[in-house]
Amino acid sequence: MIKPRKRGKSWFPFVPLPRLLALVLLSAVPIALATFYEPLAWGAVVILGLALVFAVIDARATRPLTAEDVTREISEQPTLRAANPVRLVVRNPLARGLAVTIRDEPPASFDVDRRSLRVNVPARASSSTEYAARPRHRGTFQFGDLHTRQRGPLGLVERRGRVDAAADVKVYPDLREIRRYEITLRRGLAYDAGQRRARVPGAGSLFARLRDYGPDDDPRSISWTATARRGRPIAVEYETERQQRLLVLLDAGRMMASTLGTLTKLDHAVNTALMLAYVGAAKGDEVGLLGFA
Repeated sequence: MIKPRKRGKSWFPFVPLPRLLALVLLSAVPIALATFYEPLAWGAVVILGLALVFAVIDARATRPLTAEDVTREISEQPTLRAANPVRLVVRNPLARGLAVTIRDEPPASFDVDRRSLRVNVPARASSSTEYAARPRHRGTFQFGDLHTRQRGPLGLVERRGRVDAAADVKVYPDLREIRRYEITLRRGLAYDAGQRRARVPGAGSLFARLRDYGPDDDPRSISWTATARRGRPIAVEYETERQQRLLVLLDAGRMMASTLGTLTKLDHAVNTALMLAYVGAAKGDEVGLLGFA
């Protein structure tokens, strides 16, 4: 499992914003004029002092966010190559609104659509935002911490922090085809989805019932003994055998690690094996899986 690199927390979490820098630059005006009239230099001292006081007030008004204030919610079963939603929830216990910019640390093998997300939270309320993460590989990975940025109410300083939110996540094979097939079966649209009953030689040898012979029936299905007994053509109807033993062999050797399209050959084989096993289990067969390398 690959873990994100940990960085130490900054001892000074505040960063000056352009508004504070503008006040500092404004103090240069009386300093320049002090060459003509020396008492104007005190104007620079006053401006710098006010800027420092208001910056301290602005910094003290921004409380640090904790793991109780910012949380991450991930899908229970992230799927390979699918757009899995990752939800970030921010809770605001203050009596004023809060604007927070969050940067997550997804695993390096995850493709995300957004790196930085902004959340506006009303007073004493919660808000959320989300982004999509597409894993490129199966296995166990770890999300890192959440990095936050929040401006003070005066807009002079910005508090930057890090919330401990490391969490392991397991990426599963793509099960979307199985889910679509399951929905198709539930709706009774198997034939509408392009599936047709295939006639396999030697299949359908389990006796089901006797019925009247129809013009579209195979003459070989006529039961001559039943026909002689009833005095009219009788056909034998067979059904496909159930509870057959289906064993799926999966090659997990190194040759299956090469990429075919967007997935490895092993991932394609796993998806196919899962689909075959699901269909077999849905039809009442006994399914087994054996992997070898």
